Amino acid sequence: MMAQRQLEIAMAAIPAVYAWWSAWRVVRARDDPTLPERLFTRMRRVAGITAAFAVALVLTGNIVLALATIVVVLAANYPVRRVVYRDEWSLFGYLGYTMACGVADMGAAALLFLGPLAALWVAGTIAPPGRARVVAALAAGVVDAVLLLAWYARATRIWLFARRASPLDAAGSRAALLSRLEAVLDRARERLPRRPALYRYGPRGGHEANAMALMSRAEPAIAISDTLLDALDTDETTAIFAHEVAHLEEHAAGDVRAERRNVLLVGAIVAVLPALELSGIVPVHPIFVVATIPFFFPAILTGGRLTPRRRETAADLRAVELTGDAEPLVRALTTLHRVQFLPQSWGADVEHRMTHPSLARRISWIRARSGAAAHAAWDALVFASPVAGTFVVLEHGRAHWFDGVPADTPLELATLRERARGRRSVAYEQLASLALTEEDGLQRSRVEHASPRGRRRRPRGRARRG
Repeated sequence: MMAQRQLEIAMAAIPAVYAWWSAWRVVRARDDPTLPERLFTRMRRVAGITAAFAVALVLTGNIVLALATIVVVLAANYPVRRVVYRDEWSLFGYLGYTMACGVADMGAAALLFLGPLAALWVAGTIAPPGRARVVAALAAGVVDAVLLLAWYARATRIWLFARRASPLDAAGSRAALLSRLEAVLDRARERLPRRPALYRYGPRGGHEANAMALMSRAEPAIAISDTLLDALDTDETTAIFAHEVAHLEEHAAGDVRAERRNVLLVGAIVAVLPALELSGIVPVHPIFVVATIPFFFPAILTGGRLTPRRRETAADLRAVELTGDAEPLVRALTTLHRVQFLPQSWGADVEHRMTHPSLARRISWIRARSGAAAHAAWDALVFASPVAGTFVVLEHGRAHWFDGVPADTPLELATLRERARGRRSVAYEQLASLALTEEDGLQRSRVEHASPRGRRRRPRGRARRG
């Protein structure tokens, strides 16, 4: 028993230690031009490690220790948020808001996955073995199913309450913006059976840049965070809003009866599963049964707000159609990634697991499919490294590295390519990042690129135009 307890404590300590250690590494690299990539990599690793050990602790029956692990990992993010996002709220304010949002986002998933386990525990606690325990498990399962269905029905209100949302004020400073948003809804009214409510949300002193379409049949809504409202101009906010309207249109076009039937079916499965397991009709643990439900009924986990990556492009194009201009959406997406410190692109091995395409890919698709003109090509930029004979050239579409260039070579791309002993050329879409920063207030610059696998290359030199 003691050995098991020590093992559980070690399982809880591993993600906590890694979260704090990686947090301070990010804080020390706050001036690094690849900070967005570092933050993104850390987020994925911390989330994966924490989820794996938390699930393992839940399966051992130590739910309290699993929750404590999640809280400690969240606390480890606080120094990062203070330094990177300039958050001004207290640690307890941050933890309270973040945990409330987590409950709102994952409450349905908790009732689905943990509810049957809780029903079995309740039945084993209050009833003796035999038929009485099976009846108790059935009663507890029914309670869990009712809570799950009620959560699904009130997902919009729960989400808005957790994020301290309030309606956009038509008489306040955003009255002009609200009229623009209402005009977008007027153009989309034929595809929207119910007009969504408009909200702003976000904590005081905290940074949260996002917009969300809350896809409820009865209570559709669109919420935009205060951070994002402050960062975007009216045209850009309207474009982001139109993108969320497109998601509501797509959801409204679905089969209402099929969605309700599936939700009720999931509720029925959750209600009877604990009793079936105790009676021996279902020979496997309930956790393995409910684990298959998201593959067949994904909407129950998100309250109907699922927006797969394959639909984002369609929503972008519909937003351009609703607003009549592609560039405000391009600017808005660029600003969103900047204020969120998100990479502008990532490798194919990462992107196919994301809910949204990379910024670079989205902009390319928006301009290509909407007929918007791409930016004109620029003159090649040549960077001379302190290492003799080494140069980096940035031109439209590609980056080039040259080694072994003779000292008297003119700084022109064609000549450098001809005289260099070693050369390397990479298309920008093959890079995860390409950063250019000024050093010491001079024209000395640092170029750093990271491939999708994270390999970095940092030639240094003076910027010259060739």
